Amino acid sequence: MSNDASESAGRLSIDQREGGFALVLKRTDGSVKELPLTAEDVLQLNQLVPPTAHRILQSQYVHIGQKTQRFVTPIKGFVLNSDLLAQQVLLTIEDRLGASVTYAMLPQDAHNLAASLVRWAESVAQTSSTSTRQ
Repeated sequence: MSNDASESAGRLSIDQREGGFALVLKRTDGSVKELPLTAEDVLQLNQLVPPTAHRILQSQYVHIGQKTQRFVTPIKGFVLNSDLLAQQVLLTIEDRLGASVTYAMLPQDAHNLAASLVRWAESVAQTSSTSTRQ
């Protein structure tokens, strides 16, 4: 595949094929390119995407003085579950682009995360209400 951004503009998907999978690029001009993949390839891509996405987003951080603005993907929703033995809390987060990631954590870590989120949300709300009054 080419590095030319205009040539590769389109939609990517992983489609199941007889005997494996294919990474499919459907371009806006209607053309299609496919790269055959094994199940192992798909699982490895799954492991490569989150850190690569993080590096891309991190490279787009804008530093203004002491503040950092980040380009992020907004969350569409989340689901809480537990594992089969009810020993871990499973948190699935889905973004507006349709991607989802599931995190497993011990109950104490889930409690700490929840407490941190509440504190952070209260801090943001307080900062927001203070800045709108000025």
